[in-house]
Amino acid sequence: MAKIKPNTTAPAKARSVTAGPNSSFPIGDAKHARLAIGGATRSERAGNITPAQEAAIKAKAKAALAKDNGKKK
Repeated sequence: MAKIKPNTTAPAKARSVTAGPNSSFPIGDAKHARLAIGGATRSERAGNITPAQEAAIKAKAKAALAKDNGKKK
């Protein structure tokens, strides 16, 4: 069996960006950010989160979309 050297292993995966109570809305990429915006609206209308939490989730998701918009795929 080959020995694994510490400098040859892949770095640990960075934590994904999340928003909302208990990090309930992942916004690590554009697709998830768009889903978070819709999910925040749905959760607020259902009474699961406050309007302030909805606004915070949407702001963070829109910022992630703006940041992701500049990247080429």
